[in-house]
This record gives sequence, C-alpha cells and structure tokens, in this order.
Amino acid sequence: MIKQLAITVQPGVTSANPDEYSIKMGKGTLSQVTVRPANGPNWEVYIRFLHLESAIIPNDNDEWIPLERIALDFYPNFTLWHDIYAIKVQLCSPQARYQHTVQIEVTLDEYATTEQLLDKLITEGM
Repeated sequence: MIKQLAITVQPGVTSANPDEYSIKMGKGTLSQVTVRPANGPNWEVYIRFLHLESAIIPNDNDEWIPLERIALDFYPNFTLWHDIYAIKVQLCSPQARYQHTVQIEVTLDEYATTEQLLDKLITEGM
C-alpha cells in the first residue's frame, strides 16, 4: 500500500505547537517514507513522524528533520503499532517567511490475509 499526500505549512509555526496530520495505515510493516519538499525551504521547514507519542523518524522525540530541496528517503521497517494503525506527521516552520508544501509518500508492506495465503497455497499447489 502506498499513500501520498501534500501538506502545506504556514510560516511561523513553532515546534511547541506544530501542524499535525494523521495517516491511517493497515496492518503491516512501514517500509519506506519519502519526503519531497518544494524548492526553497532552506532549512526553515522541519518534519517528523510519530506513532502515538513515540518517534519513528527521527529516532528521538525531541529531534526534527530540516528540509532542503532534495528528496529524503527513510526505511524505518516499523511494526510496533499497538493496535492503532496510524502515523502522525508533524511540521513546523518557525523562521519561514513563506508557506511551503511538502509531498509525502508512505509505503506499507501489508500482511497477507488468511484468504490471500490460502489462495496462494492453492494456486502454487496446482
């Protein structure tokens, strides 16, 4: 499963009160996260990904990832969902003068259902 979204962060959003968005996921492994900022954030826009209150990217709850114009790829292999299949994306732009749009792509390797596993077994067994 691949989910894509574009988030626009306004100037002056602080890390103490960041913009927050939730991405609902299915059961599986969060295998890749790609962040593509628009040209020009020049380390004025920061992002992080959380599950509940635990940091996924970066590993520390107090850290933020500064965005430049290049795309960033992360491979967290996250599976500790605690029965809530969603991640939070937080953005802040404390020193920005303009709004910035960030494109996010999240890849989830879904667990196969029992029906899919049986279908595969029957197909390969014949």
